[in-house]
Amino acid sequence: MTHDEERFEPHEEALFSAIYWRDEILQLMYWLKGEGLLEDVAPDDLRRFLGAAPERLSELLTQLVQDGYLEAAQGDGPRYRLSTMGIAEGRRRFEDEFAAILGRDSHIVCGDPECACRTSGETCTRLPDGQGAP
Repeated sequence: MTHDEERFEPHEEALFSAIYWRDEILQLMYWLKGEGLLEDVAPDDLRRFLGAAPERLSELLTQLVQDGYLEAAQGDGPRYRLSTMGIAEGRRRFEDEFAAILGRDSHIVCGDPECACRTSGETCTRLPDGQGAP
């Protein structure tokens, strides 16, 4: 079998698919939070950006809660927010993907244009849990 003909076993393909979607969801939720767009998301909020089928997305979100990356949030219908672990993993995936075009280590900064996190790239002391840490 040549490299072009190489195929994954069905269980391997499912595993790689789950990893791909986990990375995409965490990265997207980190970006939405960092931009101040959405702190808590509903599955339909994510579907605007992701091409996952509704049933598959629900399964993935449930698994991310079980794995500790997400927490259930209050609201109409199912809603989710990043856990502390989810923020760290989302940040890592976001920075891995976009560091070259962002030119800074952290995406989450506070809204004050005079804050050191915006003017010098230092850690923001105004955000909880070290979110602005490089």
